[in-house]
Amino acid sequence: MLAAAQGLLGDLKNVRFEVSLGPCALSIQARSLIMATSWNDCRNLVGKLAQQMHEAGLHTPIICVGRPDPEDPDIARMPPNGPPVVLGAGLEPGLVESLISLAAAELDGLESIVTHCGGIPKIPEPPLNYALAFGRRLPIEQRPALARVNGRAVTRSRFESVSSLFVEGVGLLEAYDDAMVPSTAASTHLSIPTLRQLTVRWPGFADGVRMLHRLGLLSDEEIEIGSTRLRVKHVTEALLTRRSPKEHGDQVILDVAIEDRHRKPGRWTCILRSALQERGFSSMAIATAVPVAAAVECVTRKQLRGAIHPGEATLAEVASMALGKMRGSRMAVLAERATGLLETTMIFGAGHAKAENTARGQRTSKPCTADVPERMGFLGSGFAGSP
Repeated sequence: MLAAAQGLLGDLKNVRFEVSLGPCALSIQARSLIMATSWNDCRNLVGKLAQQMHEAGLHTPIICVGRPDPEDPDIARMPPNGPPVVLGAGLEPGLVESLISLAAAELDGLESIVTHCGGIPKIPEPPLNYALAFGRRLPIEQRPALARVNGRAVTRSRFESVSSLFVEGVGLLEAYDDAMVPSTAASTHLSIPTLRQLTVRWPGFADGVRMLHRLGLLSDEEIEIGSTRLRVKHVTEALLTRRSPKEHGDQVILDVAIEDRHRKPGRWTCILRSALQERGFSSMAIATAVPVAAAVECVTRKQLRGAIHPGEATLAEVASMALGKMRGSRMAVLAERATGLLETTMIFGAGHAKAENTARGQRTSKPCTADVPERMGFLGSGFAGSP
């Protein structure tokens, strides 16, 4: 990676490019270290840095955006009193888990929390009705999908149990159990019998991925193309990968549905759209970066130490901080609606006037989907100043 970066910069004059793994240099130059890559790409470096900083008595937070493997022995070896290492602090894992923790902290006697989350193009794009807006790999890997249902841990095949979700202002979407990390399934909010995290896509995505698997187009088998040997799945991904064009862009859907033990429901739905799409800032990038910034604030203020999994209650504050930043930002447009038990909670309704929706006979948190023009931004001081 370093050699590639140096090669790219080789033709530039007066540019010096180097990487120092020394903990002293890191603590002086950085408020935090953010690993905006997959867990597999950063795991070894994270483990080494955590150990080095602990030995030097430093506590610079390390924030990992990627999806961690809780069984990774490098996590177990992280010093418990060493620097804080947040193991998943993007959108999911990250923001969604902190929303779950915040709902659980504010509302007693919950029977069920079911979340829907996903970044999708504004306009479906064949053949998978999907386009990458953040990251470099299509989310089509076959892996077990975890959930907790009626107090029991459940493992499902990813892309198999598909349901529908209608989001006003977006349309009819499909959803499937997908995003829950093992640490959340095993040890988070065990008093809540049902806990599920579903990914949302435009209809047709799950069917398309299942068909690719059945045809063997996502196998690890190598084929020879010219003088090069490539894995079949890498060829398929290269052919199918689409990136959200700037003229249409992407959007992020966040949805939290709860039910208490008296069967009283509540729901909060949020649509996030980038106000800076034409400048190259996708909605997904903003929805990932803002909770990362909030995680840095949270672990620094609370002086947390050691490995911190995304579902831990101590990160509940990340949700309220992240939402506050996005609501007050010129970078993002949020369209929100809260009903039932979630309508009056401080989590989702803080700073929002309530208004009667006479057409539906329910109260909503403004601004809601129907009230927000697509390119309208909120003026405020919530996130990194004005662009």
